[in-house]
Amino acid sequence: MNDLFKLTFTPIVNGYKSINKYKVKVEYFDKNVVGTMFDMRGDDRLGFVIFFNEEFINAFNHCIEGYCGETITSRSLIGDGYTIEKRYIDLYIEAINKVKPQLKEVCLEKQRKEDCLKKTYEEWKREKPIEYSF
Repeated sequence: MNDLFKLTFTPIVNGYKSINKYKVKVEYFDKNVVGTMFDMRGDDRLGFVIFFNEEFINAFNHCIEGYCGETITSRSLIGDGYTIEKRYIDLYIEAINKVKPQLKEVCLEKQRKEDCLKKTYEEWKREKPIEYSF
């Protein structure tokens, strides 16, 4: 996935409340990744929903908690200020890895559309004026 984006997790060191927290930074994005969303929930509505925004990747974990299958609403693995707790990093990476094949396919499709548009535009620039005389 090195050509699609790069993530960096930097430990936050600014007080006791930041222990075991990391700042998540997306170093670079493939332009075709931005704005993509994947809903990886199954029929039971369990799983992940992943958003690729311009500044970061957010993953929402949907799970069942409580008695009688009571569903708790989604919880973002990324906290305020693009932070993540150390215990959630593996879950976060796992969620992103699950969408890797679809993500590559989306990027290829977007690239094909862009290439087609460029080719069409180049052909259009060579178009001659149409004249009629009466």
